[in-house]
Amino acid sequence: MEWTDEQLLELKKFGAAFFSVKKTAICMQLHEKDLADELRNDKSEGYAAYYGGFYESEAKVNKAIIDLAINGSSPAQMQAIKLMDYCQNENKL
Repeated sequence: MEWTDEQLLELKKFGAAFFSVKKTAICMQLHEKDLADELRNDKSEGYAAYYGGFYESEAKVNKAIIDLAINGSSPAQMQAIKLMDYCQNENKL
């Protein structure tokens, strides 16, 4: 797909808001299949924009959980342990 800078910024914002492909396609007036195909291609500009926004927000949420855990929140500590375990498992080569 061909993207304008404005569309890539908008796509990044939808990724950052954890919008689904379907919701993003509707809001951006795109065909869901076309957007889904774009987001499956990890070399595409659309993929980089959407997932760049998604992972930036995920990092902020994870940081907030960790900050709460450090300050003694038991639920946040349990969630932080789950995040840590997930990352360790994902990073095994």
